[in-house]
Amino acid sequence: MFDRRPAWQMMRFSIRKAVVVGCCLAVLGCGDGKIARYPVKGSVTVKGKPFPGAKVIFMPVGGGDKFQKERPFGLTGADGQFAVTTFMPGDGAPAGDY
Repeated sequence: MFDRRPAWQMMRFSIRKAVVVGCCLAVLGCGDGKIARYPVKGSVTVKGKPFPGAKVIFMPVGGGDKFQKERPFGLTGADGQFAVTTFMPGDGAPAGDY
């Protein structure tokens, strides 16, 4: 019925549990604080053939200040494919009109 462990052991266990729960909550609640981005991929072709080395820049139309100041872009590879980057490679673009 009663826990026979010394009080210091019970407290240490409780502190560990609190630290684990706190870390889990911190990880779940973390964001980068930047405008939400969504994956965008595409390809560039000229006369039906892949166009390598092109820089595709998305220019926002309308939207708020945060949206207006970002310029998502992508660089095409040898196959003409690109993935859009706003802050980190391949993180996508904010939702909106471009």
